[in-house]
Amino acid sequence: MAGTVIQVPIDHSLRAALDRLARERGTSRAEIIRQACLHYIREQAERSDEARYIEGYRRQPEEPALADVQAGLAAAVLADERW
Repeated sequence: MAGTVIQVPIDHSLRAALDRLARERGTSRAEIIRQACLHYIREQAERSDEARYIEGYRRQPEEPALADVQAGLAAAVLADERW
């Protein structure tokens, strides 16, 4: 994989754990670190999305009456649907 090379200081125990995991998986230490970084970035994006979703409902809560109307409409529209 071509890309930018970075240097990140890590302690001996973390390096040993990475080496052990890489050996067990039959891959490189760099690939383990790349996958861990991608996982972390996705996890942070998901948390951010969830926080925005929650904040949206805090700013503009769903009205129970509107939810009842929507449920009724959905039931009417889907009543003849063959599942």
